Amino acid sequence: MRNKEVLVAVNRNHGWHFGFQIKMTFLLQTMMTNPPVIHFLGYLIIDRHLFVKFISDTVTYLVVLIQFKTSSYSRTPVNATNEVFD
Repeated sequence: MRNKEVLVAVNRNHGWHFGFQIKMTFLLQTMMTNPPVIHFLGYLIIDRHLFVKFISDTVTYLVVLIQFKTSSYSRTPVNATNEVFD
């Protein structure tokens, strides 16, 4: 969900306590204006984009490894037949 859609969903009355809705709206607005960022001595900045890139690269690497693993199991040619000609 996008941030505005989340705010709209929170602002709708779904039987939640009104104080809870106000706190959730305030929390979501704070997170949208001040996204979480970690600085490591000015050399490395970890933000949401870097974290998502790390996760997507890891998943891509695992998919490639799994493909190599499954391709090593099938050693018979795909277009060959197993018939014996006498």
